[in-house]
Amino acid sequence: MTVKNILFDNDDTLYRLNTQLRQALVAAFLVYASAKLGIPTDEVMPLRNRLFAKYGVDYSAYLFEREYGILYNEFIRGTCMSVDLLRNGVKEDPRLRSTLNGLDERMSILTNNYSEYASKVVMTLGVKHKFDKIIGAKEMGFAAKPDARAFLRAIELTGYAPEATMFVDDKKEFLLPAKQLGMTTVLVGGEGGYAEPWIDHKIAEIYQISKVLRG
Repeated sequence: MTVKNILFDNDDTLYRLNTQLRQALVAAFLVYASAKLGIPTDEVMPLRNRLFAKYGVDYSAYLFEREYGILYNEFIRGTCMSVDLLRNGVKEDPRLRSTLNGLDERMSILTNNYSEYASKVVMTLGVKHKFDKIIGAKEMGFAAKPDARAFLRAIELTGYAPEATMFVDDKKEFLLPAKQLGMTTVLVGGEGGYAEPWIDHKIAEIYQISKVLRG
């Protein structure tokens, strides 16, 4: 079946989540949780680890809402959404916009991050208009890739069969369940080396995606 729908990962696929930005996101979380709960910042991560063990969900927004009643929207506003992307290396990417504008397929994002944050990123990159859906933690019911439930939810939300869908990610282990469901898989940053049987294509960077689709 011809590919009609493309699911893109966001972080380290559409843009580079650099060290500075990673540190800024962690710092925002630590400062927010410390102030909200009245504990030192060095106690935040051990607390989060205990909540993860208790609830079995690896999302701080979920954990803090369940344990402390901190609403999801309030939590992400105080953490990831408070980080200045431009100051941390995320900027408009005309080459990415040109690449995506050259594709006829429908496109959505499937990210393990929060959809609100992913929306902010692609807005900053200048490509938000290209995506029909931005599917993140909350939309996946706080399942996370490589959990098959994340992909099944994406299939439901986009309305395209797996056989008509291409999934693009920078983590090879995330491509396995997509392939098992019948999707075409593309590994970004994966040129050369051993080709796992569940990876259909490997490209060095996202700008090469059209070569995969057009041959």
